[in-house]
Amino acid sequence: MIITYLILMFAVSVVNLFILYFLFPKKRLNAYYTSIFHFLIVAQLGHVFLALSTNIEEALLANKIAYIGAAFFPMLAFLGVLDVCQIKVSRKIYTLLFLPSLFVFATACTAGFLPWYYISAKYVVTMGVGNFEAEFGPLHLCFNLMILFYMFACLGVWFYAFIRKKKVSLYNLAFIAIIGIVCGESFFVSRKLGSDMLVMPAVYVIIEIILLFMACRMQRYDLSSLIFDEVKKNEKKVAYVSITSAFRYVGANEKAQTYFPELNYRRIDSELNDSTEVCKAFREAIVQTMVAENSTHYFHFGNDSYKCQVISVSYGGKSSGYLLRIEKVFSVQNLGVVNV
Repeated sequence: MIITYLILMFAVSVVNLFILYFLFPKKRLNAYYTSIFHFLIVAQLGHVFLALSTNIEEALLANKIAYIGAAFFPMLAFLGVLDVCQIKVSRKIYTLLFLPSLFVFATACTAGFLPWYYISAKYVVTMGVGNFEAEFGPLHLCFNLMILFYMFACLGVWFYAFIRKKKVSLYNLAFIAIIGIVCGESFFVSRKLGSDMLVMPAVYVIIEIILLFMACRMQRYDLSSLIFDEVKKNEKKVAYVSITSAFRYVGANEKAQTYFPELNYRRIDSELNDSTEVCKAFREAIVQTMVAENSTHYFHFGNDSYKCQVISVSYGGKSSGYLLRIEKVFSVQNLGVVNV
């Protein structure tokens, strides 16, 4: 039963990786996402090998394979959180974050040879599958400290993004919070049980599924990917605003933020249902387009006049929202301009 469970979790992880590549065959995948999926597959394989082991040498080798994921996943997860929260760090920070994970993995590889990570270990059979019991050495504390560091670091970044980063989607922050809760609970449950083999494979699958949802959503609402060609041609003179079919704000380029300063303070995914001038202008443009079946709309905002072209955006064959292509014009008299 345990073997079947572990093999199933490994198989699901492999399928999740194929789903990731299938969903984004022609687009640039987030490097942290793909790395996390690959490392978690290796970790899943390590748990399978551990269950199939027949002696202490095989068990320790399988544990080292599992540690490839266990040691590097926290670092990749933290870098992924930084990326989602739109926080950039220098290359030196990347190096500094990589070194502790490398150190933990290297010391874990000394098991069976030196009493640093495990003072001693003996082979046991748990619920019909191979496992081992170990007396932790002094360097095993480094792994626990690394996990706690990344937990608190992710929590700090999350609160910073929630308070200060209006361009970060609340949905993505919610997904990050769920992953954090799952990882935190699994860490303490595994320590209480004294084994990662039963807990972590399911946790890895849950994390992958959440990441797939996040990847789909970010790809769907990625303004830069939706309008890359247009922005490339008209980047300096045309404003772009992306809005979902449910009238939620998705994003805008710098020109749009210059024309409509309110966008600099509006939270991604917020509903455009308030009475501000900019909300009225955008909603009116979309409504008029749907009613009159005319993609071009004119409106006043402040002391300026604008020409707005509403482009319907589809994803996966379904309408996902609208892209507003806005240009400032000098005269729009007698064109049915809407004053807002």
